[in-house]
Amino acid sequence: MDLRAFKIVTGEEIIAELLGDKADYYEISKPRQLGLIQAQGPDGQPTLVPHLVPWVVCNPDGNFHLMKGRVILFIPSIPKALGDMYLKDVTGIELASGINPRQVATK
Repeated sequence: MDLRAFKIVTGEEIIAELLGDKADYYEISKPRQLGLIQAQGPDGQPTLVPHLVPWVVCNPDGNFHLMKGRVILFIPSIPKALGDMYLKDVTGIELASGINPRQVATK
């Protein structure tokens, strides 16, 4: 699975499988929007933890053309922990090592 991340002009950060890189658009599959939720950190203090939601709610597992003119940042590789979260979200498969969202938590 060739996962990539994009930041688009609306401010959304999207993680998706890259199917093709055309002249005017990226062909992507199963895009998920990256968001942050507040959770309790290991020290008891609030921390921000990443979570994923479908980018297109009415067709979460579809293929889409993301126009390059709307992309302000193309991220060719993503952290393993986010890739694992994406895999679990789109397939339901959780890796044997488990996924600890705090591995990718930001403050």
